[in-house]
Amino acid sequence: MRLNFTMWAVSSFVGSDGMVNIQFLDEQVRPTTFSAMFNLLDVDAWDGSTYELLHYIESLSFSFLEPCGDDRVVFPHVMVNTLHSVPNMPSFLGHLPMRR
Repeated sequence: MRLNFTMWAVSSFVGSDGMVNIQFLDEQVRPTTFSAMFNLLDVDAWDGSTYELLHYIESLSFSFLEPCGDDRVVFPHVMVNTLHSVPNMPSFLGHLPMRR
């Protein structure tokens, strides 16, 4: 089995203003940091077929205002997933109503 991959990463740790929040929620909870790592894998399977996997890890920290005070509590939220490409998958987007 042969495995080729491409990796890229994004982060808000370096003074980025890239995160936005819903304005009326900003006092109760706000995202403080975001980072993600993506791996696009080309896999040659044992049976000779080839398929793609997209593996990603995202980390987002939320800062919550404590209900009984002015202190903030930070909770990390981590998401890890792997998506498998499906050849000849029909597009369902054509069946969604479009708003203009």
